[in-house]
Amino acid sequence: MRVKQPSYYPSFRCSAESCQDSCCIGWEISLDSETANRYRRVEDSLGERLRKAMQVTEENETLFRLGLDQRCPFLNPDGLCDLICQLGKDSLGEICREHPRFHQWYPGFREDGLGLCCEEAARLLLSQEKPLEFILTEEPDPEGEGEPLGFSPERARLLWAARTTGLRILQNRRYPVWERLAMLLSFGGMLEEFLPVVESEAGQDCAKLYTEAEGLVREYASPDRQDGLLEMAGQIVSDSGPQDRQRIIGGILACFSALEPNRPGWPERLEELHSKQALLAGSWEEIRREDSGMAYEQLAVYFFDRYFLDSCWYWDDPMGAVAFCALSVLLLSLLDAGIKLEKGAVSLEDRIESAKNYSREVEYSLENREQLGEWLVEDEELQPERLIWMLTAEEQGGRFS
Repeated sequence: MRVKQPSYYPSFRCSAESCQDSCCIGWEISLDSETANRYRRVEDSLGERLRKAMQVTEENETLFRLGLDQRCPFLNPDGLCDLICQLGKDSLGEICREHPRFHQWYPGFREDGLGLCCEEAARLLLSQEKPLEFILTEEPDPEGEGEPLGFSPERARLLWAARTTGLRILQNRRYPVWERLAMLLSFGGMLEEFLPVVESEAGQDCAKLYTEAEGLVREYASPDRQDGLLEMAGQIVSDSGPQDRQRIIGGILACFSALEPNRPGWPERLEELHSKQALLAGSWEEIRREDSGMAYEQLAVYFFDRYFLDSCWYWDDPMGAVAFCALSVLLLSLLDAGIKLEKGAVSLEDRIESAKNYSREVEYSLENREQLGEWLVEDEELQPERLIWMLTAEEQGGRFS
């Protein structure tokens, strides 16, 4: 089995008591059955604490009862875990042991990553200055035979090729990151058009059609061919006519503030920014002109790499993942613009905090991700042509008029 990880993945270390936003506070802590059964057999006073802390829901899920301020009952006043201190790291359940690591499984392939809801994971990502690299290794297949694909190997190769090309677009530093995001949206639109055609017309020529489509996708991995994607973006801007950037910014902020909040303060912050759209638009424009874009590149790579295959594999929706990537980066850049308005500059710590909050509110809420997916289809202000205009229009210091 092949295993893919971002290059910084092995460097992750929990900051434990130094963490400013502990994952042991405010998060539901579920226990896998093996761990729950093991905890029930622990003796002495710790065993009594464990049995008292565990509760079983109507869905037969075992959870820890959270204490005052939604703290895990085993998070001690020093910010350390009593279970680790007394029983060792191996005593932890799967969620506590793995977080913020995530794993995505495909036939014969596993992808590992670090979720941005953890400040140390966000720090590792946002501290990268070079284009992000990924490590490929081989591990024994835990299932022995592996899972069947469920569809043709040709389609699988096409999807992997499309993601590789998307990553190459996002990491092509010949262009500002805003143009790269617009190019990615153009690429997503192209995939949205020809993938269903390939799949509906494949028939007996399935292998041939998929191979031809894969060849086209791989062509756009070349920096020289990516000029064509920028031309597509320019044509979209031209066809869409004059737009109101404040209205688009307002639409983005209104969308995210309407999601179900996981913690207090998130929707209020977005509504505060919504109330000063004109100032925010000017601050965002300054970031667009002056910022190196390195942090936004890393964020875009993270979102696209994490969600593109799942979006295509399970929901046949390449544009959904592309639009989610672009919209996520735009929202984070607007949060930066708000910080710049208030403080005059945006620090690495500011960006870590924003990424962590965004991830907690959106990434780690299936309900919010699904709602956002619906709005990306239905909301006029969130359509790809509006996002491309926002990213590239001339009156915003971009390439196109």
